[in-house]
This record gives sequence, structure tokens and C-alpha cells, in this order.
Amino acid sequence: MSDPEMHLDVVDAVKRARNRGRERARAILDADEMLTTEEIAGRMQVPVEGDEDMYLRSQLLAISGNGFGLRFSRWQLDDAGMPLEGLSEVIAILGQGRRSYRLLAGGSVGGRPAWQRLADGNSDRVLQQARTEATGGYT
Repeated sequence: MSDPEMHLDVVDAVKRARNRGRERARAILDADEMLTTEEIAGRMQVPVEGDEDMYLRSQLLAISGNGFGLRFSRWQLDDAGMPLEGLSEVIAILGQGRRSYRLLAGGSVGGRPAWQRLADGNSDRVLQQARTEATGGYT
């Protein structure tokens, strides 16, 4: 394979990877578990401005996407409609958006999703995992 052909293969592979990423992001944002600003405000029994303020203060995790606006995972609220204990600390460590979402929704801490560990009151292990990921480490 000549250099120009190899270059085209790499360009094509990058395009395919970007398309997969866009499709995955769209699927996440469109999932039933994702709530709009109005929906999460209703669950929390606060005005929309209240949940937007909590997002801005990193007490709620939100991700955004083209044409979707902000989306909030329903699992980040406890039964009383309050943010899970430890959630704001995870956001402080990993930042608002996909890094925190990836750990909480997809990451396993002790064999269970990280958000479930927070819901059970076991934030120490989740925060340890967040710090490890923030420094580029793996567990």
C-alpha cells in the first residue's frame, strides 16, 4: 500500500469513528432516562431557573448536544428529588459533561454502576475512581 492510499485509509477510519461518536451521543441524549430542563425541575419541585442554577453551580450533571439542549439523567436524583450525595464532588473532579457522565453512567465501581454507589451512600469509592481518572490512571 502506498503512502497516499494509507493516508486515505486513516482519513476514512477517522471519519467512521467520528460518525460512531455522533451516533452514540445522539442515542445517549435521546434515551428515556434523559430529562429536559423542565422535566428535572418538575421532579425537584423547583422552578426551571433553580435547576439551571444548580447545573451552573455543578450540583447537577447535564450534557448537551446539537438540537437537544441540556439533558439530565434521572438517576442523579434520589427519591426525594434531590441530587445524589457525592454528585457535585464527582463533577468538581471530572468537570461538567461527558467525562462525569461516562464514569457515573458507564463506569463500574466494585461491580456496580457508579451512580448506584452514590445512591447507596458509598461515595468514597466513586470519588476515588474519579480522582484516579482525572489524573489519567486506571483501576
